[in-house]
Amino acid sequence: MTSKTIIHQFQTHDAEALIVLWQTVLPSSQPWNDPGDVLVRKLNRYDGLVFIAELNNAVVGVVMAGYDGVRGWIYGLAVSAEHRKSGIGRRLLKAAESALQSRGCPKVNLQVRSTSSEVLTFYERCGYQTEDRVSLGKPLCQSSCADVPTIQVTDEINLSSISDSDKPAYLKYLNETDEFESSMMSVPFP
Repeated sequence: MTSKTIIHQFQTHDAEALIVLWQTVLPSSQPWNDPGDVLVRKLNRYDGLVFIAELNNAVVGVVMAGYDGVRGWIYGLAVSAEHRKSGIGRRLLKAAESALQSRGCPKVNLQVRSTSSEVLTFYERCGYQTEDRVSLGKPLCQSSCADVPTIQVTDEINLSSISDSDKPAYLKYLNETDEFESSMMSVPFP
């Protein structure tokens, strides 16, 4: 029996596996790249642009995209090592590109470390080209990005940056209820 990889939009029960996958595939020492904090910031303004690849009910890939009204961005495309070169990364990228295009996005960009030749080759095979641009960056937080906004889910529940001590309770809540998922779309913006 052949298993089929399923691509779907992020659901709250995917959070723990998504974070573990990002930590494994995209390790970073930069405080603004902490997977838990990134996810909380994305969910604070959730736009449906996080896609998960599942195989046999296990998360094996993830991509996060964004659209600012000028261009789209691909962030954090990760596929577990044992499932690379199977088309999962390409399918995730296509799901993100299709979602961006459906929102009227005219162009998509991404950044890759210049030393990641295998990753550069993957994106080139997917139609991306190196552009004559210089990527500039400026950290807005120095040693920690702990000032991630708090999201009030209900009168009793606030969602904030996940600390190590919060993780078990947070994940239990996400896995055992659908209240967070149903309430998330009613969070006012801005």
